[in-house]
Amino acid sequence: MSLQVRDGRFDLVLLAAPGVQRWPGLGVRALATLCSDAGLSVGLFGGEGLRVRGVLPSQGTGGVAIVEDSQGRIHRIESRAVVRVCEPMELPGPFPGWTEPALLPLQSALRLRREGQTVWSPATAILGVGNMALSLGCELLESGVPEVYCLDTGGNLPGWEVYRRRFQILGGRILKASPIELRKKAPLLWELRLRDEVGVRVLE
Repeated sequence: MSLQVRDGRFDLVLLAAPGVQRWPGLGVRALATLCSDAGLSVGLFGGEGLRVRGVLPSQGTGGVAIVEDSQGRIHRIESRAVVRVCEPMELPGPFPGWTEPALLPLQSALRLRREGQTVWSPATAILGVGNMALSLGCELLESGVPEVYCLDTGGNLPGWEVYRRRFQILGGRILKASPIELRKKAPLLWELRLRDEVGVRVLE
């Protein structure tokens, strides 16, 4: 089983997502051993000393993992298959207004975005800070939506840093807050109340 960076090419790499407490865990070790016994080259990246920055799709391979070591050097790890290991996801509890039509599941929002059937201005709040949430935020900002927020409720699976940086460079804001109420103010305009460490703030 390969545990160190060698030539940067593997059949399978197992990557620790941000927030993973124990690395590698028993499941990761078991999967790595099973694949290694089958004759595959396996690499484990994450934990202390190696920070996974993101994964880029690569033509001809499964992807290229971007890994930073303790000295700040960047390594490009090519692999035919990539597995991202995350902590169990915890969703925030329901809040007043969470059943209103202004709150869309992420997959529905992505489809409406592609079909151009929704007005996203003047602002859009996305509940989550995962890769799909940040990617949607980037698309909205690039399309001209002036204000896009991604809400980190503390129980979200965090996205790769490359996604977070792109989102913030485009002007998006990540708020560490929990929704407490969604209320309709006018046609196509809603008010979202959030609680953060300072108090209650309102987004329209």
